[in-house]
Amino acid sequence: MKKILLFVSLLTVFLSACGSSVSTNTSTPEFTQTPPFTSTPEQTATPEATATSKSSPTPEIEKPSAIVSSSKAKFIFPMPIKEEWEWFVSGGEEYLWSVTFKTDKFYSIEFSINNYKKAPSQKGNLDEMLKSKLGGISQDGNITSIYTYEVYAEDNNVVIELTGPIAASLYASKIPVIGFRMGILGKEYKSQVSPSYE
Repeated sequence: MKKILLFVSLLTVFLSACGSSVSTNTSTPEFTQTPPFTSTPEQTATPEATATSKSSPTPEIEKPSAIVSSSKAKFIFPMPIKEEWEWFVSGGEEYLWSVTFKTDKFYSIEFSINNYKKAPSQKGNLDEMLKSKLGGISQDGNITSIYTYEVYAEDNNVVIELTGPIAASLYASKIPVIGFRMGILGKEYKSQVSPSYE
């Protein structure tokens, strides 16, 4: 009987020792799982950063220019190189070309493509896209239609060309800086340009 009791007590000690080692082993995986969880965000962060940079690349934009003579002023906006343009793809202002300067009066010349009527999306070349433009000229804050202008594509540029009194006023004043602003699908580009007088 003593032998049986001794065996049972030894077995109990053995099992309790095994039980403590089991609990130690079961707690170990919790620590070994920590590195995978901490490394997971790093693994997911890389594709997200790559996707973001791919989805919104910064196009190479050359600086705009202005060429002014006594009878004509040309404001030239270089555009990103694209074989095909798409417009009326959203409900807001998608493209913008704006020039501001002050001679005898303050002038703001602005044209944009804005899908305010929710027209279906369109595709085409730059010249075709410019047929959908809206805008005009304001003089001292008031919209005016007394000046002659053209907006057209030339190579890979959007050109706003003015003739008549504004060009003459700009040429006579020889102002050193003209403000240019361009918007392309939510990205805005601003620059101060020194005109070339001919």
